[in-house]
Amino acid sequence: MKLARPATLLALSAASAQVAGCGYVELVRLYFQEQEYQKDQELIARVKGALLADQAIGDAPVQVEAYLGAIRLSGTVPSAAGKRQAEAIAEQARGVESVDNDLMVQAP
Repeated sequence: MKLARPATLLALSAASAQVAGCGYVELVRLYFQEQEYQKDQELIARVKGALLADQAIGDAPVQVEAYLGAIRLSGTVPSAAGKRQAEAIAEQARGVESVDNDLMVQAP
């Protein structure tokens, strides 16, 4: 009988946790933290890809961070319009809950 991967992982990890003295609740918490981390990494990739595809922002040094669906943009963009465009692009990405736009406009 073949088990689903997450269920198999939890079962094996629970057995390991008992041997190692770690509680099952702690193991489940760690499993869900890993799931959230993976979602955030996918979200960062989605937002970065969309920013790179935009001609006005593509070359700008924009950093993207994510935590539980909240995006933080930092770095510099060439114009105020580019700053607004970057925020709009990030807001439209699937899975984004909020955007904190800390981008700086490059001085001329």
